[in-house]
Amino acid sequence: MASPQAPGSVKVGGELGTVEAMASARGEVVEIPTEDLPFKAVISSDGKILRETYFATRRSAEAFLAMRLEELAKAERARDLSAKHSAQSGAGEGRLD
Repeated sequence: MASPQAPGSVKVGGELGTVEAMASARGEVVEIPTEDLPFKAVISSDGKILRETYFATRRSAEAFLAMRLEELAKAERARDLSAKHSAQSGAGEGRLD
């Protein structure tokens, strides 16, 4: 069940937290009360689970998601910037003047 809050926010103490850092990556905290570590942080992209990590507290799981998704967003921004730079620097190549 997804949280009604805005993408990019982490609700501490709520029933379920959902975080989005970039268009294709998403994170949510799922409570599994029968486990020793009852909170599972799940990072998924395009409907596929990329990582599941278990925590003793919801706050720890949400902090983990916020950190990892921010890292993914930074990496995506760096790739976009690099691709843009490569496209701009290669625009004049191959010309004979």
